[in-house]
Amino acid sequence: MDFRTDSMDDMKVVCMEHRGPYNQIGGVFQKLWEFTQKHSLKVEDSKWLGIYWDDPSTVPPEELRSEACVTVGKKDPLPDSDDVTVRLLPSGRYLIGTHVGSYSGLGAAWGEIWAEIGRGGHTMRKSPCFELYVRGGDDGLPEEEWVTELCMPIE
Repeated sequence: MDFRTDSMDDMKVVCMEHRGPYNQIGGVFQKLWEFTQKHSLKVEDSKWLGIYWDDPSTVPPEELRSEACVTVGKKDPLPDSDDVTVRLLPSGRYLIGTHVGSYSGLGAAWGEIWAEIGRGGHTMRKSPCFELYVRGGDDGLPEEEWVTELCMPIE
């Protein structure tokens, strides 16, 4: 996996909660897509990402907390709904690992980026880690061409 550090601007995201094994979040992304369509949110040029709150090596799979998210414009009006949470992911520096391939390889990719945190002497910043889905899923590409960026907030 390739690693780089980069600065990101803050991102306003609309999120839908998922509880359970991380690899079962796909259905929540579908529900979030349906929510955006129902409420006419403009997401054609948006970024789709998953926020992962817990360490799967210490939290039982059925208790893992994650969120399916999509970026929205900072001034876009949003519907008042209990189905979603609006978050502002703060700007700052991130260690970014680029994973190419199927989503089934993301667990191992997270292990690699955590190892890189230790090797690189990076200090984690208090902000959520997330996956940024660059290409794949519904793009019609074969799985071996899917691109996911794993983003770790650092000082």
